[in-house]
Amino acid sequence: MIKEVPVPRQFAFTIQENAMQNFFARRRANFFPASKEIALEKIIYSSIKLGKSFKLFIKYEILLTRDNGTKNQHAVYAIHRFGGASKNEFRILHYLWHHGWSGGKLAVQRPLYFFSNEKTIMYEGLSGVPLIQSLPKLNQKKISLIFSSIAEMTRKLHSMSVPFHIKNSFQKELQKAKAFTKDFLVFFPHRKTELSFIKRKVFSLKEQFIKKYSDSFCLTHNDFTLGNILWRNETQKLGLIDFSESCIYDPLIDLGTLFAQLDYLHLNQTLPHSFVDSLKRSFIQKYTRGGRKIMQLAERLNLYQAWGAFQNAIFTLAPAEKKHNKVLAEELINKALNYLQKI
Repeated sequence: MIKEVPVPRQFAFTIQENAMQNFFARRRANFFPASKEIALEKIIYSSIKLGKSFKLFIKYEILLTRDNGTKNQHAVYAIHRFGGASKNEFRILHYLWHHGWSGGKLAVQRPLYFFSNEKTIMYEGLSGVPLIQSLPKLNQKKISLIFSSIAEMTRKLHSMSVPFHIKNSFQKELQKAKAFTKDFLVFFPHRKTELSFIKRKVFSLKEQFIKKYSDSFCLTHNDFTLGNILWRNETQKLGLIDFSESCIYDPLIDLGTLFAQLDYLHLNQTLPHSFVDSLKRSFIQKYTRGGRKIMQLAERLNLYQAWGAFQNAIFTLAPAEKKHNKVLAEELINKALNYLQKI
């Protein structure tokens, strides 16, 4: 059960104005080299606990004074996730930011600092609205154009030759699946057999695919949801956030996760089925343009869409949801079973 808790003593300095004013002042030239003065105006934070794990999210509102006297407001964030943020996330953001993801049509959050002892990452804010919120307000033509851009963004991410190897955590995913299954059975004890089948088959196939297709593995986001893709309507630009699960993995897991989100929007009566199918087809065409060959594309996509549907089913029952949509959750489980039957 998630509950609000006080900030532990170890993290207390991160929410103290004097301490963080000094922190920013000492690093101003590094963080914001075009400024001559920095003032911390406000700290907003929340801290919650889930079981034995703690999460802290902080927003620092700062005011920068430029050399010409102009002033600009900025938002800087720091986060300690359940179990802590990873130094690997900082490394990935740093690499992407310095290799074409600092502006233009694509952007990631600019990493500023990693607190090693506290396992907390600090980054500059990135403007935009998560697509999971903005898509329902857009017409189909606009959505199609955005997904064309997302396909290009995905191609670019998967083509990045990062100078490090971050192994995917198969055991971590398996533990997550066990927790998901346990949560789901609270609502649907009569589906225990089906849920066990989904978990068993998904991870049996994942293990096979890791061995079979490892030569094609690359940098993946590994949590490629519409909540982690930002759209800035005024600039027509995309942003990608939350690289906490990123690693070297099967690139099709990003496509499968994204496509499962489209299924979610269809089953939630946001997008029509025919339009969802057309988005998937055009996305694959754009992603594989230039004759890019992907072994067993349909088989791998079906697996990752099944796993994505399973995770989305749990999301509809999450404690943070105001209403537990049991009907939608069951439809998503059926969707997962359908995908697995195609493999």
